[in-house]
Amino acid sequence: MVGDKPTTSDALDYLKIVKKTYQDKLEVYMSFLEVMKDFKAQRTDTYGVILRVKELLKGEKELLLGFNMFLPKGFEITIEGDQTLPDVDFDKAISYMKKIKTRFQGNNMHAYICFLDILNMYKKEKKNIIEIYDEVAVLFRDHQDLLAEFAHFLPHSFSRKMVTPKLTYALEYVKTVKDKFKDTRQKFDEFLEVIVDFRAEKIDTYGVILKVKELFKDQQELLLGFDSFLPEGWKITLGVDQTPPKEPVTFEEAVIFVKNVKARFQDNDRPYRSFLDSLNMYRNNNRSLTEVLEELAFLFRDHYDLFVEFTRFTRQ
Repeated sequence: MVGDKPTTSDALDYLKIVKKTYQDKLEVYMSFLEVMKDFKAQRTDTYGVILRVKELLKGEKELLLGFNMFLPKGFEITIEGDQTLPDVDFDKAISYMKKIKTRFQGNNMHAYICFLDILNMYKKEKKNIIEIYDEVAVLFRDHQDLLAEFAHFLPHSFSRKMVTPKLTYALEYVKTVKDKFKDTRQKFDEFLEVIVDFRAEKIDTYGVILKVKELFKDQQELLLGFDSFLPEGWKITLGVDQTPPKEPVTFEEAVIFVKNVKARFQDNDRPYRSFLDSLNMYRNNNRSLTEVLEELAFLFRDHYDLFVEFTRFTRQ
């Protein structure tokens, strides 16, 4: 059944089984729904969704094999050959980090800091291993020895999956940018910092577009080529105005978001109740959208991801 599109009935039956299996661990089920949503919206690639599902449904053989119905032809979850990390000597890891720091000391120290940021994203489970490798490959594009050594710290089974078409294009694009600005190295370095900040989610898609348009002013080919790095639904326009696209939001996504807010503040439900009050005031025309956004910006001040996700619902 791998590669065959599941019927709505098949999908619903599978979700019911997942929900029943984790009825005492609702957070696992909610996380699984988030994975499905990201996969459907193409915010996560196939390799990435396989890794996340294998981690979430660890130990549930039937569920893991059942998920194959959602995967495109050529991809399949297998129980054998899990993505286990190789045994790594601690001293070798420390030595490797020191080597990177030494290589990029001086004016290129930002590259070392970017590398630490990339690792931190993986540690916080915001990036999967393939995304991490792609970003490190771009960062170490002129230091193949560092990239080769980095591969020693990755799962054994990833050796044949490293160079993807997306990665190949990214490396070629970065090389093109470097050649274009060979006489203005500072601009190329600024571009790399923008890319790393974008992948580390320090700036959003709209922000990275504005920065790239400023950096590549009058460079139409580079501007259009950058579209490949943007999420689905986003595109750089060559005119003056650049407005975020409207992303359709389903009722299920709205319900999941409210549940996520409730779960985030489960130890102190006052922010959650304040959130519901703000929505209710807006629904009854007692608050403007601007006022609600200001209230939630303060309410979610330590949970920026929630605020960003909420803004999706305001662009409908």
